[in-house]
Amino acid sequence: MKKKESIFIVIQKALIFGIIVGIGFYFLSDRLGLKTYKAQAKILTTSNEKIKDQDKTTYTYAETVKSNEIKKRVIENLKLDISEDELDKKMQIQAIPNTHILNINVEDSVKLRAEDIADEYAEITVSVINQLYQANALIIDHAYPNAALVKTSQKDAMKVGLAGFLTYFIFGSLMLFIRNSKVEENE
Repeated sequence: MKKKESIFIVIQKALIFGIIVGIGFYFLSDRLGLKTYKAQAKILTTSNEKIKDQDKTTYTYAETVKSNEIKKRVIENLKLDISEDELDKKMQIQAIPNTHILNINVEDSVKLRAEDIADEYAEITVSVINQLYQANALIIDHAYPNAALVKTSQKDAMKVGLAGFLTYFIFGSLMLFIRNSKVEENE
């Protein structure tokens, strides 16, 4: 005669499954084609003659060029099939402290697309800064062909492991419920 099983057995199995899936994802994601590339373009926001100590204009420029209009122009110019919000998730505009340098960082699963987005955004950014502020900004480092492969982070592996745990727990609990119902019927 079979006994009813406890939910704790399902939790143990789900935990082990989640750990195995998370570790497997961490080490195998590159081989499975789940790659992410990071491309970076650098902009000098003003000419050397205009650089002043304690000048915070680079932060102003960084906030200025985060506009949706610039994102729309990048999407149109590159004929991308994404929204401004999706582009925003791929990008980070960073003003380097105590410098007049802006970094435009883009992460994408396609190396060339990451480089193209970073370079196009840098071109438009320089144009906007020079037009609005007469700043003599220029690109000092293009992203192409310097995009680098980003290693899968522990955070991503933990998310996948948690998803594995929850999936196993839900299906395991359902199967446990069905088995325990059959045991009750047989009794």
